[in-house]
Amino acid sequence: MQAFKKKLFINIGIIAGVVIIFVVGILISGSSIRANSEKIVAARKEVSDWNMSVQSYSTVRSQYTGRAKEYSEILQRVIPEKDELINLKKDFQYLASSEKLDMSFSFLGEQNTNAPQLGLVGVSLTIQGNLETIGNFFKKLEGFRYLMGVESLTFDNREGKSNASIRGRVYFRK
Repeated sequence: MQAFKKKLFINIGIIAGVVIIFVVGILISGSSIRANSEKIVAARKEVSDWNMSVQSYSTVRSQYTGRAKEYSEILQRVIPEKDELINLKKDFQYLASSEKLDMSFSFLGEQNTNAPQLGLVGVSLTIQGNLETIGNFFKKLEGFRYLMGVESLTFDNREGKSNASIRGRVYFRK
């Protein structure tokens, strides 16, 4: 019977050792699986965040492209090419004559700009008439087909006649 007990204890010891090794293996793999699953969840969240960022970027980019195209078209209409400035004096004269104003006009020369595709030319004009028609001229000048910046504006009112001298610059595309 001793031999039987000895074999029984050996077999139970082997089974217990195998069970203990198996339980330890399960515990170690469980913690490893848990750590890896946390890494996977974190990686999925990061991928999801990147996906949202890319979608946001794509949306902003498409809106920007659309807006940029709209603004570019507006600038194309408002800022003429350099060759189109040949009609500038005639257009100012038409604007002044529509208000029955006397006008003198002169180009002051081309000036350099920091923008590679944008140039400007200095202009000087003097208009004469009554104060109301000069005011109407300036209202029409706001909707003028050229983009114009005013550097100086001088008014003079003598004996019922008003003079306005404007010195400014007109922008053009190179």
